[in-house]
Amino acid sequence: MNPWYKSSTEGNTGKEESVVIELGIHDPAAWKRRALERASVDVSDAIARCMERLRSQLTITMDEEDDAFIRTADLAFLVDEKRAERFRNLLAQPLKQRQNKKTGEVATLWYTNSYRLISCEPANEDGTRFRAVTRLALGAWKVREPKKENEAATRKHKLDLILVKMLGSVIHYALKDLIEPLPRLMGDNVCRQAAHDLVTYLACVESDKVRGETSFPSTEDRNPERRRRSYELAIDALVHDLTPIRRVTLREAVPGTYAADDPKGDKRIIQDERWTEVMKSPFPKLAPLMFLCGDGIRLIQGVTAFDAGTSKANRHRGCMHVSPYVRANRPERVRKHGISELRQWYAAVPLSEYAERPPESERKRGLNLHFRSAPIQGDEPYVERNGHLLLLLSQKDTHAFRTLRRRDLHIAQSQLLQKKGGWFLQLTLRLRTPAVRDPKRVLGISFGLDAIASWSLLSVKGKALKQGALSPNAQILSFLVRKAEMEWDQKKGRWVGGRRFAGELERIAHDVANSLLALAEEHDAALAVENVSYVQKAGPDHQQNLLFSAWNFGQLTKILEYKSKIAGRLNFYASDYVTKFTCPACGAIGNAKEPPAKRKTWRNEQGELECRKCGRTAPVLPHDRAARAARHGIKLIHDRNKRAKKRTG
Repeated sequence: MNPWYKSSTEGNTGKEESVVIELGIHDPAAWKRRALERASVDVSDAIARCMERLRSQLTITMDEEDDAFIRTADLAFLVDEKRAERFRNLLAQPLKQRQNKKTGEVATLWYTNSYRLISCEPANEDGTRFRAVTRLALGAWKVREPKKENEAATRKHKLDLILVKMLGSVIHYALKDLIEPLPRLMGDNVCRQAAHDLVTYLACVESDKVRGETSFPSTEDRNPERRRRSYELAIDALVHDLTPIRRVTLREAVPGTYAADDPKGDKRIIQDERWTEVMKSPFPKLAPLMFLCGDGIRLIQGVTAFDAGTSKANRHRGCMHVSPYVRANRPERVRKHGISELRQWYAAVPLSEYAERPPESERKRGLNLHFRSAPIQGDEPYVERNGHLLLLLSQKDTHAFRTLRRRDLHIAQSQLLQKKGGWFLQLTLRLRTPAVRDPKRVLGISFGLDAIASWSLLSVKGKALKQGALSPNAQILSFLVRKAEMEWDQKKGRWVGGRRFAGELERIAHDVANSLLALAEEHDAALAVENVSYVQKAGPDHQQNLLFSAWNFGQLTKILEYKSKIAGRLNFYASDYVTKFTCPACGAIGNAKEPPAKRKTWRNEQGELECRKCGRTAPVLPHDRAARAARHGIKLIHDRNKRAKKRTG
């Protein structure tokens, strides 16, 4: 199977999927780095001011039956007469309708426009200002009818939230005085970030999984210079104040959480505002620079030709000295043509407002590159503009640059963000996947320590066809080798700081996923993956705990999920409880809620699975778990086909 970045998507009729690729910015010049930091600080400050204003304009009403849920969330703001006329026209439209894709039924919605405006009334006597109200969220109780006679109807609270894209437009209208001073692309970035934070806040208030009170999105100052000054003042205040730091017990800090006889509640923690100010980082995390349009950042390729006898060091110094020794050591193809090409990728970022370009005398000599836009953005000659900063991209990730040469993809959005001491460019690509077909077989997959993946192939009728394994576990072997090398270097007194091998483990995970998808494509099979949610840890400092840390089963599952969508393969999940506690002989499974004496299957002290139904006592092998996952996938396929037939009539 070809990786997705090599396969063409032309002619595909499936859904559009998103793929995010990341490219590093290669050591930008000091003045370019300052321009990126200034833009990021301006965006961070603007987001903080917007969230402070939105907090005062937002009104949340909790549900009368249960005050843990939201009934309505309204955002009120002032607009001028021209905008108010447009809003009144939107309010006069008929109610919107939505069609259910599964049942085909058409339901009438409660709003007339995508902005979800509910009113627009005069705010002053002369009629020059109007108060518009947008309903960001509306909660309602949904009754679920019982499927069986002995079951009772259940009620669940549902929250209908506005789309982030539409809320971004509303924020642009509501906070026009804060957005307009920014460049257009930066203003769109601020609106989208503020909308995302506000929707996330409402979802957290509604969720019953969030413990404690949900705090409003941060409105703290993210300017590094001001934060550093505040940090120094906080340290001075703590040093000069001789009052002891206040400490309280957890039972006092969180009343009602710990029982009177719980020793955990006696633990003492610091609860002092002076210490809180000191603990605030003087190096705040800046907001990313997001470009919502696909052509906000132009990706270009620079190409130039040199004589084959010019060394790489001389090329970058701008020296065209030709050496016969260098020419003789070139590959045969380069010696035959007599020229050597240099290809470099750049990102043209529209941040001229923040750049302080150095004088021509201080600039380094260029390479006289011929610029063309990337094929993914039209493959046209590119003329360097004064409003753009050219940022050299790191040439390490060859897979990403193969993607940029494709013409059947398009960039949905891009963003520049700072992390790990450097700058990175993230591109969100849209590609159309193949149409999903009904599979003829199901490939069950189980992950393990000895073999990184064991698989079992079954027909849709449940007949076992093949089985195999990808062994040994390359992730664990690579981890142990790198760990031993670092420990040896530490023993010899060598410097090991900065060594990382997480990228190597991730590459192995991608190779395993590609192998499994190639196997599924060869046999025209759907995927049924064992979802590992729990592993039994051993005692402290046990070797098995180290192996579990290196075995990245969660990453494997996520990689398989997005790659199976791109490949047009159905992907199902089977709980690890189902795969580990199902008898391979008769298919019986024990109920975890039943007492051990009544369960159909259970594990004995030796780790073997005992079945009360057929009397089998034996360990459950990885291939047995893979086969059980495949049978679970077969059941889900049959249920899917039944629902499809029911919808079609």
